[in-house]
Amino acid sequence: MFVSISGRRAARDSIAVFLLLRLLFPVSAIGQTAPGVGRSSSESWKKGASDQESAMILPPIATSAPGFGSALRGPVDENVYIVGPGDAFAITVWARIAQSFSAVVSPEGKLVLPGVSTIPVAGLTLAAANAAVRAEIARQYRNVEVSVSLVELRRLQVSVVGNVERPGTYVATALDPASRLIELAGGTGPKAGRRNIELRRRGGAVDRVDLVRYERTGDLAANPPILDGDVVVVPWSKEEVVVDGYVEAPAVYEIVSGDTIRSLLEIAGGLRRSARADTVEVRRFIDEHHTEETLVSLQGDEGWNFPLRDGDQIYVRANVDWKVVESVVLEGEFRHPGPYGIEEGADRLTDVIRRAGGFTEDASLGEARLLRTRGMDPIDLEYERLKLIPVQDMSEEEYAYFKTKSRERKGQVVVNFQKLMAGDEDENRLLHGGDRVLAPKKLATITVSGSVTFPGLITFSEGQRPSYYIDLAGGYTSDANRGKARVVRGVTGEWEPFSDVKTIVPGDEIWVPEKPDRKWWQLARETLAFVASVATVYLVIDQATN
Repeated sequence: MFVSISGRRAARDSIAVFLLLRLLFPVSAIGQTAPGVGRSSSESWKKGASDQESAMILPPIATSAPGFGSALRGPVDENVYIVGPGDAFAITVWARIAQSFSAVVSPEGKLVLPGVSTIPVAGLTLAAANAAVRAEIARQYRNVEVSVSLVELRRLQVSVVGNVERPGTYVATALDPASRLIELAGGTGPKAGRRNIELRRRGGAVDRVDLVRYERTGDLAANPPILDGDVVVVPWSKEEVVVDGYVEAPAVYEIVSGDTIRSLLEIAGGLRRSARADTVEVRRFIDEHHTEETLVSLQGDEGWNFPLRDGDQIYVRANVDWKVVESVVLEGEFRHPGPYGIEEGADRLTDVIRRAGGFTEDASLGEARLLRTRGMDPIDLEYERLKLIPVQDMSEEEYAYFKTKSRERKGQVVVNFQKLMAGDEDENRLLHGGDRVLAPKKLATITVSGSVTFPGLITFSEGQRPSYYIDLAGGYTSDANRGKARVVRGVTGEWEPFSDVKTIVPGDEIWVPEKPDRKWWQLARETLAFVASVATVYLVIDQATN
């Protein structure tokens, strides 16, 4: 049999077309028409067709799968997310082979499945929309598995009005909460009602947004997601209550309809551990100028559900039996300085010194001191007043008080640490919370100042008297007032005359004042004037008696 060249070429081309079709479609699809195209829904593509026939269900559509345009806070909750126009889906059908295609919800709210049908999905939850797609495909084809995935969120235009920095219309996704739109509008303005924000839905429903509750407790229901056509309305704060006392965040809070003691204490951070938890005090205005007090028991639900109204004041009191761990601080030359917990009324100085490893070899026990801060008035008003008055204008009593207070070391507890460490229990003071124990480093020097030839620091020498250090400082100057020389104790600040000083210890200061600057001519003139006045009085008396 002879075949022409043109006939062989035509046969070769037919084979090539056949092989191409085999690559693109399963065997059962060759010569078939895609479902829904030139074939009724009752034909062999429907239920009851062979497995080979059901392998080819949907022709692939050349559309790239879109992605999400913004970061998500977490997985999409298919039972919460509402499908709408613009949402994009990826649909995969598994039979003998897997085929995937994408589809976007139309402006009419429908999802078009090529070769299957058109399914209305707008307004359904994501779970309901997925179920509708799977059910429609399963209704027409058997022995298939279907996967439906949301691959891109629709974009919405939402208006934000009211007390925000930049009212206007903003674009967001259907997963963004109301707080995101308020952020885009620059945030809430001053005195904004952040607990009474309205989320007005297209159908007329109104959801309330409570940003304070959401921020304080993480309640997602207080910050719902937006929907198509929403309007966010931020009002001004109008009704408020005061929450004060032993709560974590005392403040003035806006109230919303249905607020109770429980809901307000929740957004105030709850009760402190040291709070009295059995009752709270509520003060309420009975008219414009007067309030009444109510003690509300928190022992049952009735008290916790006590309704609140504008102007109420909630006071949470302290639990007087609550024990707070007290502490003291050891500073300076201790082996392990730092804070130490104590039990008031039981722990003494030696207890914490022992726990701190004791003093170091360089500690100056003569200068160590115990300072008490609790109960000390930080300001002495009389002393502050006297500091502004010149000394010559003070009375004798005022000057004596001023000198005493200027030398005083506020809060210092009298302790002889040398005797304490030698075992004298009379020096072992009870400690109070907030006490500070200071142990300075040994100075091994004495300060000599004032009217000496070489004032400054001099090395300490055990057992020497003040005159020894005066000599080492070059002796007195010509204008030195030797009779007024004093020793200022480094530990107590006390001033002692030379004659009373038996020993000098490191840190002490020897002070030698100058002689007063006398104006002899003025003194002579004042003396002559006094003598003249006495003589005048004498003459007057003499003449009167004669």
